[in-house]
Amino acid sequence: MTLLVALLLAADPGGSHQVSIPLDDYERLRHQADRPALTVVDLLRVEGSFERRDLSLVMTGRASGGWPTVEVLSAEGARLHSCEGDALLSRTESGAFAVTPLKERFQLRCKVSLDGSDRLAAQATGAVLEVAAAVADGELVASGAGPARAFSVVRRIAGAEREELPPTVTGRYLVTLLPDEARFLYRLEVRNPARGHRRYEVALRPQEHVEGVDAPVAWDAEGGRYRFDLPPGETTLSLRGRLDEPRFVPPVAASLQYLLLESHPLIRPDLKTTARRVGVGETGLAARFRGAQAFLLGDGQADEVAWTATRLEAEKTAGLALNRLEQIYFLGADGVARGQASLAIDNQGAPALTLPGAARPTFASVGGEPTLLTRDRDGNLFLPLAQGPQEVVIQDAQTFRHRLGFGLAALELPRPGVPASRAGVQLRYPAEWVPLYEELAPQARIHLLSLDEVVALLALLLLAERLLWLGGLGRGRRWLLALALTLASAFSPGLRAAALSLIAVAWLGLGASLLLPQLRGATRVLALLGGALGLLLVLAVVAGGGFRGERAAPEPEMDKYSVPNLRAKVAPIPAAAPPVSARAEAADEVEVEGAVGGTAGSSYEGLPARIEIPSGARQSHFSRELLATDSPRPVMVVLVAARTVVAAAAAALLLLLAVAALLRRDLAAGARELWGRARGKGLGGRPVG
Repeated sequence: MTLLVALLLAADPGGSHQVSIPLDDYERLRHQADRPALTVVDLLRVEGSFERRDLSLVMTGRASGGWPTVEVLSAEGARLHSCEGDALLSRTESGAFAVTPLKERFQLRCKVSLDGSDRLAAQATGAVLEVAAAVADGELVASGAGPARAFSVVRRIAGAEREELPPTVTGRYLVTLLPDEARFLYRLEVRNPARGHRRYEVALRPQEHVEGVDAPVAWDAEGGRYRFDLPPGETTLSLRGRLDEPRFVPPVAASLQYLLLESHPLIRPDLKTTARRVGVGETGLAARFRGAQAFLLGDGQADEVAWTATRLEAEKTAGLALNRLEQIYFLGADGVARGQASLAIDNQGAPALTLPGAARPTFASVGGEPTLLTRDRDGNLFLPLAQGPQEVVIQDAQTFRHRLGFGLAALELPRPGVPASRAGVQLRYPAEWVPLYEELAPQARIHLLSLDEVVALLALLLLAERLLWLGGLGRGRRWLLALALTLASAFSPGLRAAALSLIAVAWLGLGASLLLPQLRGATRVLALLGGALGLLLVLAVVAGGGFRGERAAPEPEMDKYSVPNLRAKVAPIPAAAPPVSARAEAADEVEVEGAVGGTAGSSYEGLPARIEIPSGARQSHFSRELLATDSPRPVMVVLVAARTVVAAAAAALLLLLAVAALLRRDLAAGARELWGRARGKGLGGRPVG
């Protein structure tokens, strides 16, 4: 090769850097560069003897691409030297041994020197596929799996019987008594003290039917016998299945065994056993049901636990709780009351919500999602529910009677059948209706006149009648005029304020005419100032009380359970589909007729739409705690049309004007009489001063 290079250089005096090689060699070099650079040790085998001190390590492998150097082994207390073969052995900065291939297929043999020990412990890297040993007086012990595998070759003592120690077992058993069957979970914590793999067998009784095995090792089954290939160290084996006999016997002989026996709330077990009771926490198992019992079983398979299961009858309870019920009614001018009910429900097992009633539902949503309106065979609204807390919103329409300017409504509240912990009912009225009477038994309220208005009207009636008496009017005439004035003032707060102010001024004037002539000097000045101040105070009180009713009444403040706050504080809960069993049970009892309000043969037109309930011109509110909803509880409302109230006010004012016109001469004479009394006479008709 050197001679060939010299001839090529001599043939090119210009010192050309081009070298010609055969095409086959070029293709081989090019394909070699295209392959990935990888070095693999197929087999790492330990050979020799501890006694002869001639241990050696043989590595057989392959390389591709650029034949890279890879780490293959790390060993403490061992040295590799005197290597021969088709690869180089080197030591990296971390102390591990690395192999550099010299051929595509290579074999490397190195001698092993131990630091005064009869044990070779090392750890192979991921580049080593398999580890084996062919040591005459040694045994390979491997542990672990994964990219880095630890192994050791230990010396076997010559002339001595190798002691076969049995595995040690800790048994933890869970038996669950259900209404229809008994389930078991056997967890065996096995420790293999041997240096190699060994077989471990678990023999089950015919009454124990295994449905699943969880084991990190290889296993096979034959009949009721399950055999496991145990590696050195600790291994956890789990068997779960069904138990057909009301008796438990430990499946294996173990040094420590625990039994945790739990039962469904509908099952009461009567136990018979000689095992010692212990705390549930000592078993290392988790119980699903309350009232679990734990036992410490004796050595071997001597102890057993037998039981007699008694099925209990559960009390009938409601499957859902109604935490809040918020109801809104808007009584329209067309005689239709549109309602919206918001129910905060905590469902623990009810498949659906059934609402009887004569109202016509127009919209429903469960957990913020609109749902179809369906009825069951009894004609009740049927809404499937999910598990857990959720909000149900229902809108409906009810008609009420109205004729000749008056209305009477009996509004039905929703009847889910369970009491509402907190309930609120809000009544909203448009400008066309004025409520006269509202009732949610046992609470009722009347909206005709307030107490201060009644007191003001009585004062007006008495003061006007007495003032007319002083004017000299007859009994019948003065009472007719006073009653007409009071009736007109009941409909007109402004007229009431003006009448009270004028009558108060007249009485103050008469009183001043009686007292002032008897006073002299500073006392008279003070009396005049006090009278003026009193007159201003009376006018302010009377005018303020009278004209206050003409302003729009403020909207009542909603308490913390009102519907606006409920919308703000209660976030929509995502609706979940009911369980399959619940849907199947509901399907047996419900006849879906399409959207409620349509006929059975009407075509499907999508989910119902939700409308916004108007605020109205007037509002009122009822609140309850623990409101019973198992029977009808109507909200009674008596209404009067606003135009009827206006007509009545106009009629009362016309009546007052007509009476005043008929008695105009008596009123003029009475006014002159009062003026004369104020100027020169006292209240009793005698001259003053």
